[in-house]
Amino acid sequence: MFHTTDEQVIALAGIFQAAALVQQIAQTGQYEQASLESSIKSLFITDPETTLSVYGIINDIRLGLETLRKILKKDSGQQ
Repeated sequence: MFHTTDEQVIALAGIFQAAALVQQIAQTGQYEQASLESSIKSLFITDPETTLSVYGIINDIRLGLETLRKILKKDSGQQ
């Protein structure tokens, strides 16, 4: 099955969002409600039409996209 780069980035952002939520909860005991709900709901989507439909709308994986952007920026030496 062929997936576009956009779909791959969305899937990767979903993974980064889950990791960021784990880190937030471990360090502060707090989390972003919308991000957590989106991540949990994604577990129950078994036959999505698109990668984005797993998470709902693009804003629902904002935390994952921001985390991914920060890590890539950091690895490239940018501040």
